[in-house]
Amino acid sequence: MLDMHPRSPRARRTTITCKASATGGGARRQYKWFVYDGSRWTPASKWSTNDTFRWTPLTANPRYRIAVWARSASSMSDDFEAYAEVGLAIIEN
Repeated sequence: MLDMHPRSPRARRTTITCKASATGGGARRQYKWFVYDGSRWTPASKWSTNDTFRWTPLTANPRYRIAVWARSASSMSDDFEAYAEVGLAIIEN
């Protein structure tokens, strides 16, 4: 299971911290983060053991989403074994 809970709405130019909390599987995991702007997904990181993602949106957008993929650290596949996604409304400050 993979879970994350950043609060929404948030003001633009405010740093948002997302933390993935994974259970099950092996003890060592890798994570890959993505940001969706309402029309396309953009990778925000490469695979790493960092379970925390910090992002500072520069524009207001009610349709942003953040996703995280998780896999066992021993995996060589560029695919997830667990996945979580959350919507974030970014407003003018």
